[in-house]
Amino acid sequence: MSDSIFPQIEGNKFNNWCERKIVISESDLKTQKAFRYAARKDLTTAEGSAFFLHELTNCDGFEFVAFSSSKLTNPITLNGNITLVPCFTLGNRISKDDPIGLKTMDMDRRSRFVYDGWLPISDWSEDNVRKSLKEIDKALSSFSLKTGTYFEWLPKYESHDHGSSYQFTEEHLQELENITSKLENIPQEDHYAIYRSIGWLSQSFRLNDPSAKFLFFILTIESLAYYIEKEAKENSSLIQFRADNRTKSERKENMKNCIEQSLSELGKNPIESIKNAYLNCIETGSTQTLKSHIEKLHGKDSETYKLLFEKQSEDMSLYNLRHKIAHGNSYTITESEREKIKNRLWDAERVARGYLLKILKTLFGIEHFSTKFTAEIFVSAGNMVGSKGMKYGGPVHMAILYG
Repeated sequence: MSDSIFPQIEGNKFNNWCERKIVISESDLKTQKAFRYAARKDLTTAEGSAFFLHELTNCDGFEFVAFSSSKLTNPITLNGNITLVPCFTLGNRISKDDPIGLKTMDMDRRSRFVYDGWLPISDWSEDNVRKSLKEIDKALSSFSLKTGTYFEWLPKYESHDHGSSYQFTEEHLQELENITSKLENIPQEDHYAIYRSIGWLSQSFRLNDPSAKFLFFILTIESLAYYIEKEAKENSSLIQFRADNRTKSERKENMKNCIEQSLSELGKNPIESIKNAYLNCIETGSTQTLKSHIEKLHGKDSETYKLLFEKQSEDMSLYNLRHKIAHGNSYTITESEREKIKNRLWDAERVARGYLLKILKTLFGIEHFSTKFTAEIFVSAGNMVGSKGMKYGGPVHMAILYG
């Protein structure tokens, strides 16, 4: 994009448009104060990052990176005074010697375009910064009203910007082979049900959105649990894990009687009778089925049971959070709400994996299955805070860094 059509910047913006440079700290005192903001648990990632950069650079706003399947050909300013600038080459003539042009071709191929985002902030009180950052989600979410497009964003400078990889050993691979080979010898319906459950767990790690990721973890459990309790045949290898040993027809008859009992009061209070029939006979039946199943497998005093069904300090149970998300009662347009869900992902992941492994280890008589890995942490050099006088090669174009 030509510099001539870049929008004018009001106030102090740390980077030029579509550039990202290393933060050079002028003093240790500033660095310490910046990292104190970044480490605060009462601030979201974006809030901590906003104060982090402001303390180090005295910038007058918040810089962020946006990704979208929408290709905008010009800079735009959205509600909330939020500016987006395309960080890719416009036009059809791209040289093979032009790195930005080649990155643009990659963006076209993947339908994932990079934008430089800027939100001016003049009042740096915590309440105002929190309120201002919420405008980003509101503005970007509105694009979905027009067509099937998405926008996601992240702070240009995150204090905890790292990824991780896991090193599989020969022992890990042999243990997996031991389980997967045994799965080939169980009834086809059981084989399908177990891999369906594994599929929910596996696909969860491909997702970025914390709400979807959380639901996939819980579905890992629900998928197999309801198969065992309601669908598995009497010759199933998984029948040993069933908590309710009534036949399918007996369970159906019990539900029918429950509904009839609730509706017997229909004349007195029809609304309350119908509500009770659903909650006590249908909805509660499903919840109770899962509770009984987990209790039999893990025990009522187990961490798994308590995490799933009991309130954890200030946090609701995993199962109540699942209902809140699934019924559309979670306000996921805000970063703060997404972070609350994100903070429960590890609980949901370990409960889901622990459930599957308990089933598989018991089913096949496996005593040892290692879940300990060596993690390799990658920290982005572009997020580094440098000291005055260090050698520095200059800013990096965002198309190169994020494309």
